[in-house]
Amino acid sequence: MNNFNLMAITLLLSINAFATTQTINGVTVITVGSVGSTCDITTGTAKIQDGIDSNFSAVHIVNSETYNENIVIDDRNISIIGGFATCADAANGIRNPNAKSIINGSTNTQSTIRIFGDTVFHSVNLTGLDITGGTSNTLGGGGILAFGASVQIVLRNSFIHNNFGRFGGGIGILASSTRTNLFAFDTTISTNEADDGGGLYCNHTGSGLKPIIEFDENSLIANNSAINGGGAFLTNGCNLKTYAGIHLSTASQNGGGIYADNGAKVILYGHEECDLFGCKSNNISPVILNNNKSLFDGGGAYISGVGTELSIYAGEIQGNKAGTNKDQTLFAAGNGGGFYVSDGATLNVKRLTKECWDQRSCNLFDGNYPGLAGSIGRGEGGAIYNNNSTVNIEHTQFVNHLGYSPFLYGIGANSITNMNSSVIANNGGTVLHLDNTFTTTKFLSRLVDGAIFNIYHSTIADNEVTFSLFRMENSLGNTARMATSIVSPHSLSFDKPVFGLFSALASIDCTIVYEDASATSSFFSTVADPMFIADSNYRIDPINSPAVDYCFANHSNLPDIDFESRGIDVNKTNNFGPYDIGADEVQKPNEMFSDGFED
Repeated sequence: MNNFNLMAITLLLSINAFATTQTINGVTVITVGSVGSTCDITTGTAKIQDGIDSNFSAVHIVNSETYNENIVIDDRNISIIGGFATCADAANGIRNPNAKSIINGSTNTQSTIRIFGDTVFHSVNLTGLDITGGTSNTLGGGGILAFGASVQIVLRNSFIHNNFGRFGGGIGILASSTRTNLFAFDTTISTNEADDGGGLYCNHTGSGLKPIIEFDENSLIANNSAINGGGAFLTNGCNLKTYAGIHLSTASQNGGGIYADNGAKVILYGHEECDLFGCKSNNISPVILNNNKSLFDGGGAYISGVGTELSIYAGEIQGNKAGTNKDQTLFAAGNGGGFYVSDGATLNVKRLTKECWDQRSCNLFDGNYPGLAGSIGRGEGGAIYNNNSTVNIEHTQFVNHLGYSPFLYGIGANSITNMNSSVIANNGGTVLHLDNTFTTTKFLSRLVDGAIFNIYHSTIADNEVTFSLFRMENSLGNTARMATSIVSPHSLSFDKPVFGLFSALASIDCTIVYEDASATSSFFSTVADPMFIADSNYRIDPINSPAVDYCFANHSNLPDIDFESRGIDVNKTNNFGPYDIGADEVQKPNEMFSDGFED
């Protein structure tokens, strides 16, 4: 268990203890409702604020009206719970779990809810609330602002929408020496706008413990917009973990879904994960980063700076676009349709267990595009743009990407991309732009100015290019090393070389390719048909494929793409050893059904 999870469990212990005492202790509850009702507070223009200021530990709100006010929680523990049908229900803590009370902050140019105070670490529980109408032009957090607050905020069954904030349209966390943590359950953040962080903004400028932000599998950040970080903007060591993901968000500059820099840590987690309080996620649905757009770089996410890290486990990265706006009426040569990784940041895409939402595509990159505005230039890196950073890819499929270099663009001597147990297939081709110009895929990937690409136990097949699969240029430091992998051509590209070398090095080791003359060195490799099983997602024929029992070593020390063991000797005469070439490892007959092949 990592430090992030340990801290999260410790914090959740106090969350649940706090929630339990306030829902069962009716003595501490004050009720808020309409004029003429039997609630404790029924008149005035700031009824919820009056309830907070009464110093009860919980304010229960009847959902009989819209509460037009901007509320302040200053240096105290409080629970604000909405969705009660009657005052009697509010007094007894009986609420419809799906109902919400509306708090509209449009009466003033302020956040709908502001949270302050740092004398001690407080707990604020917000449940069953519809938070809307807030505007914060100076600070941020149009819906909820936590400013210099030492506080733990718990959101349950709430909807934060149609707010604007300079830093954080939906939620803004601005902390210095204080620590603000946020946990969201069954909560949606949608249709908010900001300069930075349309849905969520977090900035911790001081020393000490950094904020922890966690969204459960039913809490989605969706359809938000900003200049940078349409869905979320995190900087200066803020930590975000989401089990649901971010989608349909837009940046007019960088990071359509996510913008992270200066040591921020982001985790998109799609595996089931259980702790003392139960399980999150379910191995049925992936965590998503889908259909986000940026006019400049990083359609899905823009991550930058040493110490900044974005990790994906069991995720779907689909339909993200760089180089266009939300309505696709503006165009630019944006880079990194899926991810733009720069200046020493790290991107990890991994699988942790055999159980996953999709056995073959536990991590799936599908149809992410760079800028494709043909008449004004082109972007690079449909799936990933690596600018002097580190990218680690395991157990991932890349399909249906278009552009000049639809898979990877690596630039700089510190650009290192490592790929293991993965499949790159059916990418490339020709795309027609809205200005009636065309972009045709010349290279699957480009390595420039010393970039490095290491490929182990992977399968590269049916990618349509017009020049070469891998273009390497401008530096002797450009290096591609391919081991225990398969490279099979597209029917329209069989005469194009694997490597297009311009002062670069490309080595293949224990690999099956369709041509090897373009490599600068070749060891234990062969030119042959790998003999995939038809319609099997590039599994190799267990009887006839030359890739079976070919290599002497597991170069990646990882399971195969189905998370099955490698080095399974199937009693076939070995070429150099028991390890199969490519993403797939053939299992023994009585084990083959666990490979998922029966599907």
